[in-house]
Amino acid sequence: MLDNVTKYWPFITLCAVAVVSVFNMGYFTLIGYHFIGVMDLTNFVYPVGLVLCLAIPALAFFPLDFIEQLRQAAKQPDSMTKFTKAGKVVFGIVMVFFTVGLVFTDRFLSLMTLFSICFSFATLMGTIGAYIMWQKKKSWTVLATPIGAALLTTLWIGATFAQHEALYSRQVYRFQTKDAEYPEARIVRSSSSGFIIIHDKKFIFVPSGEVKQISQVNSNF
Repeated sequence: MLDNVTKYWPFITLCAVAVVSVFNMGYFTLIGYHFIGVMDLTNFVYPVGLVLCLAIPALAFFPLDFIEQLRQAAKQPDSMTKFTKAGKVVFGIVMVFFTVGLVFTDRFLSLMTLFSICFSFATLMGTIGAYIMWQKKKSWTVLATPIGAALLTTLWIGATFAQHEALYSRQVYRFQTKDAEYPEARIVRSSSSGFIIIHDKKFIFVPSGEVKQISQVNSNF
């Protein structure tokens, strides 16, 4: 089982760093890229560690026989035809989900979340289709589209997470600093250097040394 991890460790690490980097770019698209400089390395190291913790067990127990079966299925002459038929069904389901989701936007999920889900399904189907084409053509240019789509989807998901923390998070806090008070603020990002909060629809960086007290406003306890 661990052979898979040791064999693909450099690739796993590279993917983890790439995913976290693109995710953070999407996250700070909404907040403002100038806020990246006020965060310390913990905002990068911890997410990379989280991605590795999720990827390593999945790869360690991933059945290699399934990859071989997928490769053989992709090499079949009618593989693209079967994939196209399945893709039409999945596309129809995603479109129905998207249409229904528009009705419930801002009640159960935001529009950005809805797009993130649809983009994820589209990227998955595009990756499978590109893999089938790659098995027939063996050209790395075929994989450029799904890789680009995966990066854009990760970018969008990062922005979606930022939007949720800024606008939809139920955790509201009262910040008291040496010079000001923010009675209803949401924490968007935090580190040892300080907090990025949103108050009155404005993103504000509060240094740790300026904070006198933080209290939760809507505590359920």
